Amino acid sequence: MLITEPFHPGNPLAAFSWLWNQYTYGSGVYPYNTVNAFNCGLFAAHVVSDNQNILGLPQYAWGVVLVVAALALIVWRYVQDRTSAALLEGCAIATLAFFVLATRMHERYLFNGLLFTIACIPLARRYFWGTIALSIVLFANLLYSLQYLQAVHRQRAGRQRPEPLGLWTTLFSLLAVATFFVLGYQFLGGAELRPAKPAADRILRRSRKPALPSSPLCATGSILARV
Repeated sequence: MLITEPFHPGNPLAAFSWLWNQYTYGSGVYPYNTVNAFNCGLFAAHVVSDNQNILGLPQYAWGVVLVVAALALIVWRYVQDRTSAALLEGCAIATLAFFVLATRMHERYLFNGLLFTIACIPLARRYFWGTIALSIVLFANLLYSLQYLQAVHRQRAGRQRPEPLGLWTTLFSLLAVATFFVLGYQFLGGAELRPAKPAADRILRRSRKPALPSSPLCATGSILARV
């Protein structure tokens, strides 16, 4: 509520009502399975209305069910450990779940998952590779959105509107979905974490070893530094 105050000054009830209306309006502006996000929406099909049914349920309902199920599993896994590492991993998997599984998703929301994935790199090597994969997806997704906007302008000008990136759209969506499921599966399965402390100790021990001159120039510099 304090963050809302600069945008809508007034009493807390009025600010909450304004904020709720903003969320309600924003959630219904783009009723599509995806809004240029490389997630399950673009992996499964082209951009279509998320009111279309799949196995008796509209796509937006499937998105809600899958996100709630993912969050329930993440909380269950965290409660088992209740460690700071589990909390950080849970945040990474949860933010990726919102991006990959929910409908009406924009490309920029992958940044949240990428940020937490980067923070998890000291915990396990798999998050390093996950960061690389998600960085590629985010860059391609931003490029896709820019080209999509240009294509829309060309269509309004009466010119042909090509599909941005073509088959690469499906491949990048597959990469994002696969990264989420691999990281999520290993987190829920209690995959072993790579301790960060031993690695730091090895670096510290190496830094304590005296450096050997590798050339006459280095040797001269080493001697002069000791004079």
